[in-house]
Amino acid sequence: FNNVENIRQVGTIVAFELKTGGETSYFNEDRDRIYNFFMDKKILLRPLGNVIYILPPLCITEAELNQVYDGILAFLADYR
Repeated sequence: FNNVENIRQVGTIVAFELKTGGETSYFNEDRDRIYNFFMDKKILLRPLGNVIYILPPLCITEAELNQVYDGILAFLADYR
């Protein structure tokens, strides 16, 4: 996806930034759009502005993790 940058990962934690055409910031206006998209899909992520953090619990199942990944892919396919 060409709308993602600065991908980082430590253990099970992944973070990446969405290219918004503006400044990367915790207060980026796209935060509400990101949050609402994932809440509608019953996926709890941590969007801080245009930075998305994925912090799955260690007890997450493979099926649940795939649901999160599928949601992210669906969001990125439609983002801008």
